[in-house]
Amino acid sequence: WILVGSPANGGSDFVAALFHLMREDVAKIQVLSVRCLEQLATRKLEADAWMKFITALPPAIGEANEAAAQQQAGRNINQMNLLVEQLPFHRGLSRMLATLLSAHVSHVTTDKDILKGQGPKYQAVAAYLNLLTEMLAHPSGRICGEQINLWVTLLRDPQTSKAEVLTPFLERVLAAFMKHIVRIRWEDVEEERHQFSSLIEASWTDGEEYDAWLCDLRSKCSQLLKFIGNTEPKISAASVHSRIQELLSMHGNGEPRNHLNPTNNQLTQLSEAVLQFEGVTQPLDNILQGLPEWSIRQNTTGLDAKKLATNTEVRARLSDLAQMIVVWTPTDTWLKFRRSDMLGALKHYWAHEPSTLLQGVDGLLQYLNVEEWKPGDATNGERRLTDDVAGLRKRSGIALIGVSKKVPHHLVPWLAQLSERAKALLSSNSLHPPQRMHLYEFLSCVATAVEDPVARANFIADVLANALEIMESPTTKESLRSVESFMTMMGIAQAASNPSSATDATHVKQVSDTFVGIFSALNQLLSVGKRCNEAARKRHNGGIPVVTSTVGSIPGNNFPDEGPVGINDLAVNDPFVPLWPRILPTLVRVLDV
Repeated sequence: WILVGSPANGGSDFVAALFHLMREDVAKIQVLSVRCLEQLATRKLEADAWMKFITALPPAIGEANEAAAQQQAGRNINQMNLLVEQLPFHRGLSRMLATLLSAHVSHVTTDKDILKGQGPKYQAVAAYLNLLTEMLAHPSGRICGEQINLWVTLLRDPQTSKAEVLTPFLERVLAAFMKHIVRIRWEDVEEERHQFSSLIEASWTDGEEYDAWLCDLRSKCSQLLKFIGNTEPKISAASVHSRIQELLSMHGNGEPRNHLNPTNNQLTQLSEAVLQFEGVTQPLDNILQGLPEWSIRQNTTGLDAKKLATNTEVRARLSDLAQMIVVWTPTDTWLKFRRSDMLGALKHYWAHEPSTLLQGVDGLLQYLNVEEWKPGDATNGERRLTDDVAGLRKRSGIALIGVSKKVPHHLVPWLAQLSERAKALLSSNSLHPPQRMHLYEFLSCVATAVEDPVARANFIADVLANALEIMESPTTKESLRSVESFMTMMGIAQAASNPSSATDATHVKQVSDTFVGIFSALNQLLSVGKRCNEAARKRHNGGIPVVTSTVGSIPGNNFPDEGPVGINDLAVNDPFVPLWPRILPTLVRVLDV
């Protein structure tokens, strides 16, 4: 394939012929011509040939679109049917255009005029990027998905990401991908209730294929959104702010209230409002995570005028965004679920501006104790939470731990109030073991940021007081005294001698409570111990204590490999260490039985 006429090809330009064939809609000639061009795009082209290629493509595609419009008028075919008919062509075209640029990024990075945004070469590249961006507006997500690797490549490259060449297009790129990561209800497609039902059915064979594609797109978008946030913080902050503001205005109360749960008249996962908020959670998290530190920090010393202006606008946008989310009080369980996701994403913002942090944490703590029981459902006389509420509690607990791991130092001033709030929740009979574990982990993460080692160790001991009490209780010791005692605790020995005990509600509840108590205590100790150890390793000495006590008769500083280390010295880094003498006896018994 030769881009220009030469003696080698008899003076013929085969690429021009392929450009012409893109106008023909007979026997899939369009698709085949684009496939040939894609094969050429994958080869290593010289800079001059590549520049000629990208310069000629936009007008050639414009002529193909004009030909399609004329054919549409002549055949009296509606716009939707034409989109469906041309989908293979548009999909192949999007892939070919992306391949031609991603395979030759070096031609952009080595040309100073393109990077500076000046000269005819820059104009050609800008026209090409504009064509790519316009294709992202296609209603089928397949077209958008063909380009994602290209944009990730361009934004990952340190030269193209810092140059002005991408700036005019990133707002539209961000809007396109934010649009297509919102899930489509496949039943709307099958029942032709969706605006583009026929086009979507042509894009994917069934709902299962669509779900797999969406999962892959969201995975790749994670990196793309972080890069856009890092490259253009002002555009990113404005886009996610306006999107969430729009959603809260349109769907904040659950409107339109469709796909409701018939038992309680609440929204479900398939409700429009829930799907829309689900779709904005990932962009919020990824963009906040990708924002450069200078664009969001409070201390603006050393920033030039341009960065200072960006910092001011980004902080204003995010401050308003955080306030909108923390004051939003949805009543539907699934909207609470989406709000907990967004509160969890705000941890990246709270690391720099914690003014709304306490309100957000309080909202997550409230969700840990939300109650909604399954009607007429009881196991051994105990009510069971609905699946939706159980999911909300779990997600809120995970978000709470994520926040405490990211910004523990900002929560330390409120540690006493948080501890009292946690104790009140722990005293609630409706709080299940997983939520108790989340609370313990949350408090332990915050405690690791306390500067005073003694206060830190005392607080951890206080947090785990109930678990330690269970581990040291006569019931636990007796249950773990021998294998026989353990079998009795589990109710196996009684069931062997008296089979009816296995169906005795009172006996079953007693056995369950004893087992759950011991298991939960061990789980809480494990979770808190892991968090404390992780924090100890991140300290300035890497978790290795410098011993200041006396070893034998020789005082001085000693490292662990030079002699014995006192438990108080180890506790300077890890507040969990002083608890080991109380835990080990029971733990050894657990291993023995």
